[in-house]
Amino acid sequence: MLIGMIDRHGVQFDPLGDGVMVKAVDMEKVRAEFNSRWHADGDTERKRADAKRKRFNSGRDQLQDQGRINFRQANTNGVSYVWLVEPKDKPGMDRMFLVPLLDFG
Repeated sequence: MLIGMIDRHGVQFDPLGDGVMVKAVDMEKVRAEFNSRWHADGDTERKRADAKRKRFNSGRDQLQDQGRINFRQANTNGVSYVWLVEPKDKPGMDRMFLVPLLDFG
């Protein structure tokens, strides 16, 4: 899901302000896509929304801990952007390998 979101909606972003650009996507766009795809159980909308929020945050945090993604808030517009991080031990890794990892599922 994240790879497709970056391909379709990504923008060039300089996360550190040092001129090194990454292709990143607005975290809220990713969250909205995740929420539309992921089913959550619960007897109220609030419980379902809470379950989705927790699952999204857990997946995002897990991917960051694994060094697969990074995210940062832009100083200019306040948008939080997320981007893929190429593993240092596997440069040029096949993008298809990352698909299951980046599905937040």
